Amino acid sequence: MAEPYYWDGSRITFSDKTVTYHNDLSYGPQDFNKVLTDGGLSVTVLILQEPGNNPDTMHVIPPQGYIAIPESVLVEEGDSGEILIIPEGMS
Repeated sequence: MAEPYYWDGSRITFSDKTVTYHNDLSYGPQDFNKVLTDGGLSVTVLILQEPGNNPDTMHVIPPQGYIAIPESVLVEEGDSGEILIIPEGMS
């Protein structure tokens, strides 16, 4: 499992080819990206934060040869969203 990335009450984890965003009223930068690596596989996670109780968007950019299912998710405040990373041709 990749080292989780925390800010305020929110966090991003990457484990078993699944990226999870736990959205909990973060007050950090509006938008940011973070590279997480798990078992030699690195992904770029983009978080587009919205003000207040509006849902945030998580978008994952996988390395060449992999795809993200789905590519992005809306994550409500107090909720979690997941994106699966799989080899191309496996969907």
